[in-house]
Amino acid sequence: MFSFHAFAGNINQVSSFSKSLEKYLLIDTQHIFEIVPKISIKKPNAFQRWQMEKSGAEATYNDFTTTIILKDSYFIGNQIVGVDDMKANEKYRFFLFASTTFHELSHADFDVTVENGSEGIKYLLEKKIMPWFKSKFPSFNSKIATHELFGYTAGDGIFYLNQKIQDLMMNHGLKYPSMECFPPKGLERIAARLGFENGIEYKMIFENKDFFSEIVPSTIFVKGKDINLNTSKFPEKFKQELYQYFVDTYNFPVDLEELVYKMNNSHFRDVLEGCYKGYGKSRSSQRR
Repeated sequence: MFSFHAFAGNINQVSSFSKSLEKYLLIDTQHIFEIVPKISIKKPNAFQRWQMEKSGAEATYNDFTTTIILKDSYFIGNQIVGVDDMKANEKYRFFLFASTTFHELSHADFDVTVENGSEGIKYLLEKKIMPWFKSKFPSFNSKIATHELFGYTAGDGIFYLNQKIQDLMMNHGLKYPSMECFPPKGLERIAARLGFENGIEYKMIFENKDFFSEIVPSTIFVKGKDINLNTSKFPEKFKQELYQYFVDTYNFPVDLEELVYKMNNSHFRDVLEGCYKGYGKSRSSQRR
């Protein structure tokens, strides 16, 4: 009975958070529900709160107890906040919270699923990346450095997706994440520029890029010191394989073209068509 209630409590803690990630970033968060029953997510106690305020830390992770501590502002009651829990003019702040939370969840993922699994990500982290850190940065703990690279890739991925979706939305006449339409005159100009008379859909208005090269960080911080991966020539192949874990596990898009495709095959397309209702012809029935 205790195990059941612990499991249910953890799932409930992240339900609003995970729904927001799925709704606003179009990723699949099911794996989070495989992580949380094996860990603890808590608010800080008085001493931890003092330590966090002193250091400026938003969150901490204890790998010995597999416990994530998030600042009080990350919670509504006992649940991690979602977009809908925030005031309209503060919703943008969710993605800062989400980036930090996802970073810490990935530390936990490393400990409770990756290390205990047998998939390719375990081999990549333990047999390729850890030895690379040990060779290039012998004064650092290679496991901790690998842990941080994994966590930063996760958190930076959330923030980068938010930025790219925001850029695309703004250039198509929508405010994000409120999903409000621009004023009519602005929409008219955008519709003419994007050729919406031939159909209303998100366009590839930016150069396509592989996201792994943008999201895997160039610098990580380990025990208060930074490691510059670019000047140390961290292998591009490692970056690609590392990011592929998030593609396979959370359905992160591989590049901008895939992100635009996902937006055109989601509720984002409905919002776009609603803004331009009566302008040109809709191609909802022709969705791929």
